[in-house]
Amino acid sequence: MEICPLITVFVLAYLLRRSLRNAIQRQTNVATAGTQVNTIKRSRLQQIDSQIALMLLLQSIMAIISFLPYGLEILYDHITESWNKSTLQLAIEKIIDQVTHTLLYAFFASSFHISMISSSGFRREVKRIVLMQKKIHPTYTQTANTVAIQPQYQ
Repeated sequence: MEICPLITVFVLAYLLRRSLRNAIQRQTNVATAGTQVNTIKRSRLQQIDSQIALMLLLQSIMAIISFLPYGLEILYDHITESWNKSTLQLAIEKIIDQVTHTLLYAFFASSFHISMISSSGFRREVKRIVLMQKKIHPTYTQTANTVAIQPQYQ
């Protein structure tokens, strides 16, 4: 069960990478050779390809860092569950257990940071949103609200 997320991440990364390569090849084959627009489009596709490759690499590394210690910790717990352990050993195992669970949560929390590191378009959008929030200064005005009271008959 602990190996399945690692396998899933690697299989999806491989399939996404292969799909992107096929899309770039199709775009390159469709384009006529030698035009400036097609060269710009091809370089843009290659830039996106390199950003996705970096993102997939970082996500795969994060998956290894997150899931492998957790899987080893679960395996160790199953092997040693019937052993007599001292209080110190139980305390150390509890600390290791908490660290591995924190690393496991780090995988799910790392997507934003990996996107910030690997994608210039994502950084540009975040900057735009942050700067837009700083420029917006809402002014509050009071408007006269009228309420019509309807009589209710019982």
